[in-house]
Formats: sequence, C-alpha cells, structure tokens
Amino acid sequence: MPLLPAEYDQLWDAALLAAADLLAPRGKHAQLFLEDREDVRMELRSDGLHEAVHSRLRGLSARGGPEDRFEAALANPSPSDAARLARAARDGDAPRQAAKAHEADEEPRIDPRIALEHLTRLVEAAERAAGTARVSVTARWIAFDQRVRVARPGRDVVADARAGHRMSLEVRIAGRGTVGRAVGDRVLRLGLVRGLERFVADVVERAAARQEAHRAPRGRLPVVFAPGVGGILMHEVVGHALEADTVHRGASALALAVGKVAPKEVRIVDDPRRGRAAWRFDDEGAEARVTTLVRGGECVGLLHDQRSAAVAGVRPTGHGRRSSFQEPVRPRMGCTFLGAGNLDPCDVIEGIARGVYVRRMEAASVDTASGEAAFRVADADLIHRGRLDRPLKPFLLAVITREALSSLDRIASDLAYDTCIGSCMRDGQPLATSVGAPTFRMGLTTVIS
Repeated sequence: MPLLPAEYDQLWDAALLAAADLLAPRGKHAQLFLEDREDVRMELRSDGLHEAVHSRLRGLSARGGPEDRFEAALANPSPSDAARLARAARDGDAPRQAAKAHEADEEPRIDPRIALEHLTRLVEAAERAAGTARVSVTARWIAFDQRVRVARPGRDVVADARAGHRMSLEVRIAGRGTVGRAVGDRVLRLGLVRGLERFVADVVERAAARQEAHRAPRGRLPVVFAPGVGGILMHEVVGHALEADTVHRGASALALAVGKVAPKEVRIVDDPRRGRAAWRFDDEGAEARVTTLVRGGECVGLLHDQRSAAVAGVRPTGHGRRSSFQEPVRPRMGCTFLGAGNLDPCDVIEGIARGVYVRRMEAASVDTASGEAAFRVADADLIHRGRLDRPLKPFLLAVITREALSSLDRIASDLAYDTCIGSCMRDGQPLATSVGAPTFRMGLTTVIS
C-alpha cells in the first residue's frame, strides 16, 4: 500500500534529521535542502495552442565539508539517499546519481485544464471586445507549486510551501498601416480569475489607442511612473545594489554612498512574505523578514543569506534563495517596493511642462558597480502641460542610480503591486519576484528614442 503524503513527509523528516547530524562536526552553514516543484506554462493564440509545458522537478542537495563549500545533489531521491548525500557533502565526494524513487503523491497539484479554460475565455473576450478590427491575441498562463524542506544540524526540519499563478494578455490591432500593441498582467490568488471582462476591455482599448503612437521625445526629461510600474526601477537600482554579497565584493556604488541618496520621504522595503511568489522561510531555513533598504533617504539595510550575514555579523534576513536544488544559494529579493506617499496621483503630473508617463516596462539591466541602468519602456504617454497626451512608441530609459534617486519626488498614495510581471535573472538563476510602487516622479532621467 502506498504511503499517504503526511506519512511520506514524516519519513523524509526523520531521514533529513539523521542525515543533518552527519554534517554536524563541520561548518556552521551545513544543511540539506529537499525540493518538489511543479510548473505549468501555456500559451494560447487566436489561431490555437502554441505552447503547453507541464513539468515536475524533485531533488535533494547537501551542503557541507570544510567551510561548507562543497555541495552534492541528487535528482529524484528517496529518503534512504539522504545519509549518503550528507556523507558525500561532508567528505567532498561526488555522489552517484540516484535511481527514480517512489513518490507518495504523483497526482498533479496544478491542473492544466483550468489554465486552458481561462486562456480560452481571455482570447474569446479580447476578440469580442475588438469587434471588426483586425486583431491578434496571445494569452499566457504561468503557474508553479513548490514544496521545500530544510534540515540543519541540531535543529528541527523547516518546511515551506510556495505557489504562484499569473496570466498575461497581449493584443495587437492593425489598421491604417499601423499596429497598436498592449499587454496586461494579472497575478491570480489561488488561480481565481475575477473582473475578466474589464481587464480584457482595458487591454484592447489601449492597443487601439497605440495605433496612433508617436516617437518619444529625446533627452533629459522628468518621468512619471504609473502605479506599480516604478517598482521595477526600485528592484534594479536599489534591490540588486543592496544584495549583501554584491556589497561585500565592492560591486555596489549605492552601498558605498555616504549620507542621503534620496529625499527623506523615500522609503524602500523588501518583504519576501508578500507578492506573487512569497515565502515564509528561505532556502536555508531562515525566517523571512521585512527588510528596510532605504529610510529617511539613506541606505539602512542589506538583503542577507547565511554566509553574507556571518560576514557582517548580523542575523540572516531570510533572503537566501536558489532557482533549484542544483544551484547555490544567493541573497535574492522577494517583493521590493517604494512606500506610499500622501499625494493624489493627479498632483504628481501637475505642472510638468513636458515629460513622459510610463505605463509598462518589459526589460531592464543594471551595472551595480557603476550605478548605470537601462529600461525598455513598452508603453508610455507624453506629458504636455500637466496632462497626459498622445501614446508613445517604445523607447529606452537610461538611469544613473544616485542621480535618479536624488530627484525622486511627488510620491502618491496609490501603492500597487505587480502591474508589470517578470522573473529576475541573477548569476544564471531565474527567480519569481514581485515589485510595487505608487505613482511618483523622477526628475533626472534620459529618454533614448
């Protein structure tokens, strides 16, 4: 008779605890990490299904040896493999690959049929909303369910469950020799979809408006970010610059700054417990903690895993993450956001003679050592005499961190999260992250059109 999931978890906990004891004589950061992850990715277009991927990843890793510098990993392990893997990590021996073990729960935790049902509704609703216009629709669904267990010598096993569902709708409307493109994203709680018709109508309406998009003005301009969108900027220029291992190797211009880096009302926070990919415990078993990065305009905190925290002589902040059991742990962001201000959003734009209003960014890169960053703006409007004007074609936004942060002002009260969604890639490891921000203005930026 197969084991029930609860019995299987108990069997694993006993095996992990016993294996962790084998690591005890060595370094301070020895551990075992067990992962069971399921992913679904689906893409449906007007002409049919273009992608459907449903995968499951199971693996166990052990960290040990002198200064905990050796890691050993096995795919598809059984509880009986835990002790062998711990000895391999402790002694610096590469383990043999384990055969596929019996799993307690082979039933999928994510049902792809639900994704296909919602995507079909999205495409059909967009085509109806577009009416007689020539329209091309692409709907995407991405979901994951990850269960992890972490065992350290002399401590109880720590378990965490993480899950995320998101969908996006891309609409292209052709006419009069031009094509208007718009994209909308939704983070779904427990896979539920509400307000679908309004969401679709907004994306279709924006795609139609963007048929009349003009070239963006070039040069140094004030930029206003729509609710949520500016969180991407906080993620890139602040979050990456204050990941502790980056700071410790001297590769963060922001961390080396002395005194104020932004106006005193600027508060930037990372909270791994919120957002579309939240966690309660990180991949080293440390409790996730809210970490303030900038307060009163000054840098006041760093994101730590166990190793970087030991170097700094502080507690880990619960930001030690890895993209899979086969990869090393790094300090990584969870949900990075700019705190809300007191202004009405309309007051942020008022008085700007000429600038741009950014609605969506789709790609970004940063050099933390120099503080230089670039963002691809996919959707924006011209600001003319304090009002939103015509839509703008895609352009690049160039930012110098210290300069841009010092000009950040007019922070509104409409804090929003995950209006532009993507994964963060660091050292070749993709990780689902969240961002947030209210409407705000940044005075010193360069538009490259």
